[in-house]
Amino acid sequence: MTEKRRIVSIDVARGIAMIAIILGHLGNRRINSIVTTFHVPVFFFISGLFFHTEINPVDFIKKKTKGLLLPYFLTSILLCAFSIPLGILQGLDWKKEAIKWIIASLYGAGFDIEGFTVAPSIGAIWFLLALFWSELLFFFISRLPNGFRLCSVLCIFTLSVWSAKYIWLPLSIQAGGSGLLFLYAGYLTGDAREQIVRLITNKKELATACFVFLVLIWMYCIQKNEGIYLSQARFENGILDILGCMTGIAVVLYLSTHIETNTKGVAKVLAFVGCNSLYVLGVHLLENNLIPWLDLFTLASRRFGLPENGFVAFVLLGKMLVICPLVWGLTKMVNWIKTKEH
Repeated sequence: MTEKRRIVSIDVARGIAMIAIILGHLGNRRINSIVTTFHVPVFFFISGLFFHTEINPVDFIKKKTKGLLLPYFLTSILLCAFSIPLGILQGLDWKKEAIKWIIASLYGAGFDIEGFTVAPSIGAIWFLLALFWSELLFFFISRLPNGFRLCSVLCIFTLSVWSAKYIWLPLSIQAGGSGLLFLYAGYLTGDAREQIVRLITNKKELATACFVFLVLIWMYCIQKNEGIYLSQARFENGILDILGCMTGIAVVLYLSTHIETNTKGVAKVLAFVGCNSLYVLGVHLLENNLIPWLDLFTLASRRFGLPENGFVAFVLLGKMLVICPLVWGLTKMVNWIKTKEH
């Protein structure tokens, strides 16, 4: 496999996971029972797969602040800004709407917080905060001896999941702590890629039996319809969720290689989505909060006689028609700005 092909297939995998996240926000129970078992952890795993530690701490923090925190706060500012005209159009109290989004932005939770602390959800971009903490934690953990690395990752993961049952800290710190396990799994896989390939090649029967066993666990997790919610550091089925998730990630990576090899057109679209996943995530959050997709589907159904079970296809197509051109425009604008800077 060439370097170029390997990178394209990884972008395709990111694209598949991003589409799965968008599908997961449609509120379809059957779809959610599948995609929530793997979609967000894919990004942590891939981050670990290509994690580099040969950089000084200051430069690393600057890089991650620019790559993850800056997009988070820029998207949050846009949400706050759009909440004012949207509130006026909907007849809402725009001041309350603006305050709601400001609080949501500062707290950075992926779900509505109620109890000791009250804060509304910021939406999908909680992921940027979580990935920032996960990568920051692992950057320093990676400097420990191998045995201490695993112990540290497991301790942080366990503490994050346990503490989330009682209190949710701001800026999705616990979500990052729970995602650390998948990032570390990706790091180990990348570090031992050749040994894994050799083992699978030499022990095909054993590898096949293990994979079938893990697929059965994944199917069980799907059937339970509870999923993994990293936004809440929640794993209802414990270690079975983790094993099922790792199987789902392996399937996504395999499919991405197959798609990249055999369906160039589909691969090109998915690679574009995956390569620009941060832009896609930000635009998706905006369109998801600003565009009344259910109302649009109702109008289209009355006008064109669309079937009720066509909601998912209609909304997904509509979202992609909105997201892709906007993301394309953003990438062109960013590239133009970079060119002017140089």
